[in-house]
Amino acid sequence: MRHVILAGLRARRTRLLLTSAAVALGVAFVVATVAMTDTLAAQLYDSTARQARDVAVRVTADGSGRLTDADLAAVRGVPGVAAAAGRAGATGVLLGADGRVVTSLGNPDSTLRALADDPRLAGFDLAAGAYPAGPGEIVVDRDTAAAQGWPPGATVRLVTTAGETVTFRLAGTADTTESWPVVHLSAADLTAVTGESGWGAVDVLAGPGVAQDDLRDAVAGALAGRPVEVVTGARYADALASAAVGDVAQIRLALGAFALVALLVAALVIHNTFAILVAQRQRELALLRCVGAGRGQVFGSVLAEAAVLGVLAALIGFGLGLGLGWLGAAALGRTSGVGLDVPLQVGANTVAVALLVGVGITVGSAALPARGATRVAPVAALANQPDLAPTGGAGVLRVAVGIAALLLGTALVVVGAATGAIMPTVAGGLPVALGVLALGPVVVGPLARLVGRIPALFGVAGRLAAASGDRSPRRAAATALSLTVGITLVTAFLVSAETLKHSLDDQMRKRYPLDYLVTAPDGHRLPGDLAARLAAVPEVERAVPLAATGSELRAGTRTGSAEVGGFDPDLLRREFALPAGSGRVEDFAAGGAVLDPDTARALAVRAGDRFTVEGPDGTVEVVVSAVLSVPSAPLPEVLLTPAEAAVVVGTPAPHGVLVWMADGVPPPAARIAVASVTDTEPLAVVADVQSSGEQTGALIDGLLAVVGALVVLSVVIAVAGIANTLTLSVLERTREFGLLRAVGLARRQLRVMLLAEGVVLATVAGVVGVALGVGFGVAAAYAAIPRDWLVLALPYGRIALVVVGAAVVGLLAGVVPARRAARVPPVAALAAE
Repeated sequence: MRHVILAGLRARRTRLLLTSAAVALGVAFVVATVAMTDTLAAQLYDSTARQARDVAVRVTADGSGRLTDADLAAVRGVPGVAAAAGRAGATGVLLGADGRVVTSLGNPDSTLRALADDPRLAGFDLAAGAYPAGPGEIVVDRDTAAAQGWPPGATVRLVTTAGETVTFRLAGTADTTESWPVVHLSAADLTAVTGESGWGAVDVLAGPGVAQDDLRDAVAGALAGRPVEVVTGARYADALASAAVGDVAQIRLALGAFALVALLVAALVIHNTFAILVAQRQRELALLRCVGAGRGQVFGSVLAEAAVLGVLAALIGFGLGLGLGWLGAAALGRTSGVGLDVPLQVGANTVAVALLVGVGITVGSAALPARGATRVAPVAALANQPDLAPTGGAGVLRVAVGIAALLLGTALVVVGAATGAIMPTVAGGLPVALGVLALGPVVVGPLARLVGRIPALFGVAGRLAAASGDRSPRRAAATALSLTVGITLVTAFLVSAETLKHSLDDQMRKRYPLDYLVTAPDGHRLPGDLAARLAAVPEVERAVPLAATGSELRAGTRTGSAEVGGFDPDLLRREFALPAGSGRVEDFAAGGAVLDPDTARALAVRAGDRFTVEGPDGTVEVVVSAVLSVPSAPLPEVLLTPAEAAVVVGTPAPHGVLVWMADGVPPPAARIAVASVTDTEPLAVVADVQSSGEQTGALIDGLLAVVGALVVLSVVIAVAGIANTLTLSVLERTREFGLLRAVGLARRQLRVMLLAEGVVLATVAGVVGVALGVGFGVAAAYAAIPRDWLVLALPYGRIALVVVGAAVVGLLAGVVPARRAARVPPVAALAAE
């Protein structure tokens, strides 16, 4: 049988090439997807958890307490600890080269962090200069230093909490990932600037060969009795990443879902290819049975051929996949705006997946049709050459299984959308795909006839193409499903992305319905006349001061504290669209108050309840007019009318000013007008609110581009699968084409028929994929976006383009098979076996 296998491989070079191409493309798709998702995960941690990179154990104080020097010494004395560094941080004011506050979007304060004694626990990489040798030297993030023109050795100024300006020498710059200024200075300097002492956490570096779990237990034992929490460095990294971008477990699941989809699409393409391939060899297999080969030998020979082909194609596909993954990562780094600073990740899982697809799925895909081929009597196969390819319809069991899978998947998707959990929504995708695959033969025929009405207008060739789904519904369904999966992903991606952008834009308009926000760093105030000076500028329509003072609150036996400020009720109703969880913002008037949700929760009050506000200047009792459903920043946590706020907190200097520009003022002129006033105030930080929203949208577009690349990759492999299936189908249907030519079908009509078949098949896949994609996209939006934020948006135009694009894909996929079929002479086709 070994000689038979080798001879068969040599004799069927064209089919071998096409089948190898299908397997290699499947392997390449999966390898590229896994490599890119692993790279994205590595980039996620590099961007959000770089400071945890060398940390084996992290110790933090429970609650709001602080760790002491004695705690740090106890940790350093634990066997297996190579080094331990205390961590402390605070907000501070960094002055730029122009003497003004250095700021960034949404963060008017610099972040001050204590330097580790051991550079191995620095938490950052040096971009230039050297690590500070002691007090008086600092490290500033690279972007801030570049923007201010500070080389290593430059003099940098900080403002203390007492309002004094102190100078430091810039020892070096840090390659950090934060989007705001970060200053690293010694613990002694941090205390001198902020007045704070003690440690917020202790990071531990493990000695050689010491496991994180073992070291965590040892450190916890050394601090037994102390109110601390001890976690491994891996868990600390997860917490950092989750704080930055959300639940890391769900992000991993989402990235893993792409790999699973890649695996499913590759399996469908390979299985469909082998189903056709084995069907074409029925007479050959029957002849082997006639000359003495047993069923087991024939079955084994098919599997052996599949294994050999799978290994060779896996090697080719692995190399091709790595190339695609590298190109994709490089392209995303250039175009997404988020950057990819880590190398392409190729781990043992990538190799394992390549072998699974290349060998495992290939052999598995060949097993079912090979088993069917061995069950056909040799004489019947030689006489009639029955088709073992998946040409039949769907049996009762198949329909029942398909309906059950669809119901299960739909239930998971609905549960995820209803509970706001993305994991059930993603998990529901697999049973839905299996259900569609099982029920495909039931629906592909009617859908193909419906879609085929358009190509049927092109005469006999069009009508023959429209009947393609009825001739082989199972094969048509299996072929179309690979493209259906890709289009489902594309549509779900478009719907969820459009909904996310509209939801964020709506929230920005509701919470920040202004043009500019002028603020002071934490703990500082702006001049009392700044709002009046801004309002006097012709380009400014309105400038409203914003002042808040910490006050005590009482509601029955409940007490609390919050920032209390005054705001004009008419202005609040006219300019802000704040969602209320209890009561109505429109009812806010004298004697009333508007609370943010956290404050209301602490006092256990809702609309209609009374509570007392006690400030530095007096006390008032008010009624809750409304409790907001989301925090009201930049507004104070408790809003009173200006008159009642004056009784409680007096008339403090503002910490912010809300600015509305006059209609028709272009953005450049608006910025110049605001700067003409704020440039004279070193502590005034100006945020362009509308530009902030645009930058947020651009960031979302960049992140979505990363996911979009994976989606496009799935469509490419699906197109290749359709083209490969149609090409193999041409080889199988040679006699059919010869008969059609013999009864008068012209070459041009045959080409039109095959092109129309591709269009019909792809359009069916497009219609089903769009329907599923809209459902998944809406469910994903409900699962991932808070209900109060959700603004559902369907990009109808782009969805229509997806369907049109699917039809074009089918047309292109049929070009080569159509040309090949038209070149075969009718006599030769009728004589072919």
